Amino acid sequence: MGKELPYNWVETELGNLITLKNGFAFKSKEYIKEGIPIIRMSDIVYGEIDLKKAARVKEKKEYDRYIIEKGDILIGMSGSIGKYGIYDLDEKVYLNQRVGNLRLTSENLIDKTLIYYIVGNIQREIVEKAHGGTVPNISGKDIESTVIGLPPLKEQKRIVAKLDTLFEHIENTKTRLKKVPTLLKNFRQAVLTQAVTGKLTEQWKQKEGFRDWKYERAEDVCELITKGTTPKSGGLQEKGAIPFLKVYNIVDQKVDFNYRPQFISKEINENVLKRSIVRPGAVIMNIVGPPLGKVAIIPADYPEWNLNQALAVFRPLDCLISNFVYCILREGTPIDKISQDFKGVVGQSNISLAQCRDFIFPLPSVEEQTEIVRRVESLFAKADAIEAKYKLLKEKIDNIPQTILSKAFKGELVAQLESDGDARELLKEIKKLRLNGKKKK
Repeated sequence: MGKELPYNWVETELGNLITLKNGFAFKSKEYIKEGIPIIRMSDIVYGEIDLKKAARVKEKKEYDRYIIEKGDILIGMSGSIGKYGIYDLDEKVYLNQRVGNLRLTSENLIDKTLIYYIVGNIQREIVEKAHGGTVPNISGKDIESTVIGLPPLKEQKRIVAKLDTLFEHIENTKTRLKKVPTLLKNFRQAVLTQAVTGKLTEQWKQKEGFRDWKYERAEDVCELITKGTTPKSGGLQEKGAIPFLKVYNIVDQKVDFNYRPQFISKEINENVLKRSIVRPGAVIMNIVGPPLGKVAIIPADYPEWNLNQALAVFRPLDCLISNFVYCILREGTPIDKISQDFKGVVGQSNISLAQCRDFIFPLPSVEEQTEIVRRVESLFAKADAIEAKYKLLKEKIDNIPQTILSKAFKGELVAQLESDGDARELLKEIKKLRLNGKKKK
């Protein structure tokens, strides 16, 4: 176990405290809509049992030996090794094969919730014991043979109380943190809406004395609006002169060419796909979905790029700057207006080039466009900084439970008291009960 245990603790195998019982191999052909739920690996969710998607089978007396009782601790033994949870519902359920049920030797001498926390503490060790290739497995004996530290019963209860309090605080913090991504998404959307409606620069415009906005068809303010083409068989390569973009290369509204990059030859680029050549600064958008609304600006990683037929390119005239076009398309109003036309049409979410050319673009002065882009980028940079801090904090909080459990089962979470007694005597009683139970069987 590594570190020496407190003086009144004892080292023992988990199997002295519990008996692991495997579930039954229910067949999918037995599943019915109404019946008794069976707990499978997929029903263990974040330490609890979720029956919303549970399969169900007909109630049979022969399945009674696989009934789960409230408070039973379950653990994955195949595939998702070590995945564990506690059943805290009143509904009658059966246990499926390859999910183990950890039944206590004595509920009077061992705190059941302590076993739940012990499993969380040794989860990594259990995973490391697994064997097999694509679908790893672990035997009940391997789990039962895992060595743990056992505190006296009174200290068990103090540890559980302390862990319950700490984990409740952690869950509350996680709940609050979950709101951050949505808040940031809404903030960015609000910034874009303010940007393309003129509200972001309303006071600036009055101060600088710029005229009101005009609104033009996209075709009238773009030099070219077109889409790409996929070259004939053999035209795409893993290496080549010209990078070839697909929809999956737009990630988080930026070009990500590290994922499954493909190239075309210089000859194909300059002849077959000449019309869809794009250069750094051009704006691209997917016109085949779902989902629609993927927008990016071509980066300067390569001097020239090309793209397939699922992407449209907007090459603006001098009256429009690319970053402002990016804001317009990313804000989404032009796409939303078209999307209303195919609401209710199953699987339909494609945009034609004709529809792209009919987009209505706001057209402030180039000076105001520049100021809008500067403000959007500044506000987005602040949102990005908050998001980076959120991710760092989330990672730390996700690691806290394991740290707390480690401290708890090294005897560092609560004080040891003389009045608690010695866990060695407790273990003797547990083993005696276990032996008597075997004799009765």
